[in-house]
Amino acid sequence: MIDNHLQETVEMTAIKEKLSKQVLSVTIKNHILSLILQEKIKPGERIVERTLAKELGVSQAPVREALRDLVLIGILRNETYHGTFLCDFSVQEILEAYQVRAAIESMGIKLAVERMTEEDIASLKKIYDKMLHQNVKKNLTKLIELDNQFHGEIMRLSGNKVLFHLWNTLKYDIWTKISYNKISDKKFLAARHSDLITAITQKNASAAAEAMKHHILDLEDVFAKEFKNQIPSS
Repeated sequence: MIDNHLQETVEMTAIKEKLSKQVLSVTIKNHILSLILQEKIKPGERIVERTLAKELGVSQAPVREALRDLVLIGILRNETYHGTFLCDFSVQEILEAYQVRAAIESMGIKLAVERMTEEDIASLKKIYDKMLHQNVKKNLTKLIELDNQFHGEIMRLSGNKVLFHLWNTLKYDIWTKISYNKISDKKFLAARHSDLITAITQKNASAAAEAMKHHILDLEDVFAKEFKNQIPSS
């Protein structure tokens, strides 16, 4: 009986330690993503596991796990014998990300509009108004933050946990930051959400899905035209 109790205690301790490390690695991963969004880590820059662990006052294990997760979703890359680096995304990779995002978010908004309350709609309008304000102030960092909040709220309101988890995993705020920084004319970025707001206000799920598809793929077209010389021929 004592041996069984001891074994259960050891197992529970191991589980708690594992959960603690997982929570810490997620916190570290979010910290790294924040540094990327603030451009404190540049494309092609090396991220040194030991240095980051020392700066954060943690062991290297959760840092290693956080870096591994970011490699898996394509934000970072590993180079054998050289270390881990922030990816310098090609034009083709960014275009492909838009195509995947269009499919995911058009599905998400269709489900969301079918479930939205008046309070949900008012909340999205409030975020949109803030985006317009930040666009006037030319605060790109805040605009991207609000853009991600707007799209994230729509995906959450879809009620589809698998879809929302997939959207979160793909970290489209990073892709948005990268692509927005490459586009020269940024004046239209906030106002182009107006068709989404119209369809949402009218509670027209099909129109909202179509608007979302064009919302994302139109930006892909803008990006493709601006960098057509960097797109490999098929």
